[in-house]
Amino acid sequence: MLDYAGGYGVFVRLMRDRGFNYFRQDPYCENIFAKHFDSADHAISRFDVVTAFEVFEHFKDPSTELPTILLNGNNIIFSTVLIPANAADIENWWYIAPETGQHLSFYSRLSLEKLAADFGKKFYSNGTNLHIFTDRSLDNKQLDYAFNGKLKEGFFKSKNSFIKERPSLLQSDFEYVRGLLNR
Repeated sequence: MLDYAGGYGVFVRLMRDRGFNYFRQDPYCENIFAKHFDSADHAISRFDVVTAFEVFEHFKDPSTELPTILLNGNNIIFSTVLIPANAADIENWWYIAPETGQHLSFYSRLSLEKLAADFGKKFYSNGTNLHIFTDRSLDNKQLDYAFNGKLKEGFFKSKNSFIKERPSLLQSDFEYVRGLLNR
């Protein structure tokens, strides 16, 4: 998995500690917390899942940025807050963040559906701030877990369960980095 525009690497480190084989990519920010786990450090060009948390609102032109993300993988889980239903008061919306000038693009559900369709993707959303572009059809159990963290009774007993308990990668990461340092 790849965290696109992963900042300081905090999310990647947390996910690796939970056993997920995550890597980070961000040309604009130093990797502090997941050093040696940038995608450029490894010969991996495609990922099963790409995450992009609080990234889409920074795109000048999302339709030209999305192909770059899709070069890394076909399944994107991302966050960006949808434009409020009452757009009449948009100039006071906290998410615009005019003091920093960093939020350039804003999305409605319809605009994200169109963006997904333009790239042949299915679109799923929690309706506020978490979204998925994918080739896959997701069922209600998967979406309920993805958006709400809820599992149905007996879900882990299902042989088709998409969630697997994973051992932390902390020890193996430590040994890997120690080996790099001791070369």
